[in-house]
Amino acid sequence: MKRVLRTGSDQVTVGKSLPWKSILVLVVLVTVGMVSSAISQDADATEAEVVEAVATEAPSTEAVSSPVIEAVFGPDLDRENRALTGQADEFWADVEQIYCLTRIQGLEAPTTITHAWYHEGQSKARVELNVGSPDWRTWSSKKILPGWTGKWEVKVLDATGKVLGTFGFTVN
Repeated sequence: MKRVLRTGSDQVTVGKSLPWKSILVLVVLVTVGMVSSAISQDADATEAEVVEAVATEAPSTEAVSSPVIEAVFGPDLDRENRALTGQADEFWADVEQIYCLTRIQGLEAPTTITHAWYHEGQSKARVELNVGSPDWRTWSSKKILPGWTGKWEVKVLDATGKVLGTFGFTVN
């Protein structure tokens, strides 16, 4: 995530978000490391046993059984391009409104998700959103009152109420 710092009318963006491909590479490397350590524990393993260990412990290339959820926050939304303006995970107290843009991959559509907004652990809003295809972007927003500084989170829930992901930001 990026951090937006504002002083007067100036705005500076710092930091980078971690791309999902980097996370996937990390997961694959960890899995390969686990397979390697399992194989190295038995130095006398035959080639067939090594192939079997890799086949049973390597990540599957089949369709994802659970949905992939990505969420980002920003103070403004470009509705035409379905993109945030000023994407960050920290905002100044004068922000007035925060958008949560969510991408959902792998849910059977049509269905709904819910954005459950929490400030310091207290529920502030629940917004039900339609999901129209297996790869869908949608958003909700929350007006931020001047005294609502601190930690915020948005829980993304499926139609049954199961938490698919939790994402946070801070208002300073």
